[in-house]
Amino acid sequence: VFRDLLERHPGNVEAQVGLAGALAWSGDLVGAERAWRQAREMDPGSLDVLVGLARTLRWQGRTAAALEVLERARRRFPGDPVVESQLRWVRATVEPGVRPSFALEDDSEENTRTTTSVTATYRPHPRADFRLDAYRRDASLDPLGLDQVAQGFLVSGGVELDPGWTAVAGAGATETDAVGEDALPAFRVGVTTPGRYRISGGLTLVREPLDR
Repeated sequence: VFRDLLERHPGNVEAQVGLAGALAWSGDLVGAERAWRQAREMDPGSLDVLVGLARTLRWQGRTAAALEVLERARRRFPGDPVVESQLRWVRATVEPGVRPSFALEDDSEENTRTTTSVTATYRPHPRADFRLDAYRRDASLDPLGLDQVAQGFLVSGGVELDPGWTAVAGAGATETDAVGEDALPAFRVGVTTPGRYRISGGLTLVREPLDR
């Protein structure tokens, strides 16, 4: 329907907005972004267009790009409740955070294992983030009378590149009394394809102890 309208009335902004929204809700995020940008060229000052484009970018996983569009909309429409609501959604994903975790495991032979871990994240910029992962694991093998302890950390940084690529690299160390007292180096590098496509993926290379 919207395409037919645009064929008959190429400059119809409402039809262009309708097409962009329909494409976004159908899952065609690439086509939706293209349609939103065409709508912005037709009507650069439209609030609906800016919010729609930002929402589509957020659905693509492009937090920084969505934030840039919303900040532009906020300058143009200060105090608008729709813009403020979308900004809260986006900023919630870039705020610093700490996530602790504790797990207790046992089996029928009274072997037990406890794992305490924490993950902290910080974004100095919407397109860059830093992350700290740390853990400690205590294991008790009751039939053998063995107690083992392992602990370690990994510090990593990531960057978001248009149109949605993400790259991550990190390094750290782990020590476990199962193989001696010396710390073992650990690292992680990876890249993830843009989430705007129907099929996306990633490749990660990790070196860390098996106990992790």
